[in-house]
Amino acid sequence: VSGDAFKYIAIGEGVAPATADDLTLQDEVTFGGGQRTLGTASVATTLIADDTAEVEATFAITATIDLSEIGLFDAAAAGIMAARRVFATISLVSTDTLVVTWTLQVQA
Repeated sequence: VSGDAFKYIAIGEGVAPATADDLTLQDEVTFGGGQRTLGTASVATTLIADDTAEVEATFAITATIDLSEIGLFDAAAAGIMAARRVFATISLVSTDTLVVTWTLQVQA
């Protein structure tokens, strides 16, 4: 995974269900250590050689955040969103560390 690959992970507080038409997070966090972060990308093998890409990012939280969505992007700001996931709210507080690993597997 190199070049302009999707390596940025954003977190948010939006609760609207994810749809195929989503271009952004509903409510991206831009404060308290929750800002969009460049992740570390790697390639792994799940079923066939190099069929899985992983991006991992760590967030050092310094505020209260009601985390309920994450997105995978190709840029530090704006950019193209490759994927969005919405889930039950996780309450983060100052001093929490959040590690997000996004796994994308390609199948024939």
